[in-house]
Amino acid sequence: MGWLEYAKKMEDFCNHYRITDSHVHIGTDVDGKTASIEDHLEYELFGINERVIFPFNEVDKAKTKPFYGLANKRIATIAELYKDSVIGFFRLYPPDFSSSSEVRKEMEKWMSHGLKGVKLRPGSRGDEYDVSIIGDFLKVAGTLDLPVIVHSDDKDNNANGSKLVKMANRYRGTNVIVAHMGKTDKSPMMLSEELKLDNVYWDLSVSLDMNIGNFTHALRNLGPEKIIFGSDYPYRNPLITLQKLNYVSNMKLYESILDQTNLQKILSDNIHNLIEL
Repeated sequence: MGWLEYAKKMEDFCNHYRITDSHVHIGTDVDGKTASIEDHLEYELFGINERVIFPFNEVDKAKTKPFYGLANKRIATIAELYKDSVIGFFRLYPPDFSSSSEVRKEMEKWMSHGLKGVKLRPGSRGDEYDVSIIGDFLKVAGTLDLPVIVHSDDKDNNANGSKLVKMANRYRGTNVIVAHMGKTDKSPMMLSEELKLDNVYWDLSVSLDMNIGNFTHALRNLGPEKIIFGSDYPYRNPLITLQKLNYVSNMKLYESILDQTNLQKILSDNIHNLIEL
């Protein structure tokens, strides 16, 4: 297949579905990477209808507490200005909070600004904390029907995917999105399957770029209802992630699972089901 023919095939693919990129950053990261709403709007030309945005690992020069207040306000402003194409999630830094009541107050504040979910980023880069301390955040989010997307990385024990799945098992009333599918380690998925967790979802950003193994394992064993399309823009290009998703959907082994209905679930319906509870 020539380049122009393939480009036309991808254009047809994008135009055929409603696409929500559910893992997108805005602001300036600690490593200097930047992204603005203007950068994101370019992707509408390629058929990406909307995006879920949340802050980077930002540097708070004013050292305000709770952290991410200024960044969350920026997300709320953008989500209001671009309500047809942006879904805003707020971000919290768990070490800032000492009780469930404080967590609830902060979550309700950002919900009142129209934000639809929570992003947490345990790990050794940026926000340095262990995933095991997020219990209060999962508990409160569940009472408020807020989905929580949590960074996972098999190379970073603080953000270990199996630890996260065990936390989700403790708080089954909270919908937890495992960002990056745990990256390359299938153990978190296998644990989720073993525990029969209905509240755990898998964001395919980064993981699908590294290999297709986690994605196809989730597809076969957890089902398309548990997979959410995301790119981790600007660290990954959503169009490349979509190309790989389209590629797998055309493999004879998976074409019966990845039919139009199930692709639409992955590309947009699943995240909407979580934010529209």
